[in-house]
Amino acid sequence: GAGHVDTCKNCKQNRTLVSAKGSRVMNYSIKASSASGNDAVLKVKKTTIAFGTTEPSAEDLPNPAELFLGSFAACILKNVECFSKLLHYTFEGASAQNGQCAL
Repeated sequence: GAGHVDTCKNCKQNRTLVSAKGSRVMNYSIKASSASGNDAVLKVKKTTIAFGTTEPSAEDLPNPAELFLGSFAACILKNVECFSKLLHYTFEGASAQNGQCAL
């Protein structure tokens, strides 16, 4: 049967399912929706994120590409945190901006 293992002992929100064959299978649950002529929403866990799909919201709401880049940046920062624990190093902070990463 399948069990679960933390990918990083200190990062409790990131769980990995391990299949009977030992391969890892990640499970995610999101819901995105929009109505014609309106902006869209993305629901993840207990959070709702509005994003722009119409011209009037272009200056105020993130567009899909910005959400994608933001989620990639979040993955980088999460890995910095997780690997700092695994590799026993400390850091004061980390940031990712406009396709650049800094430690």
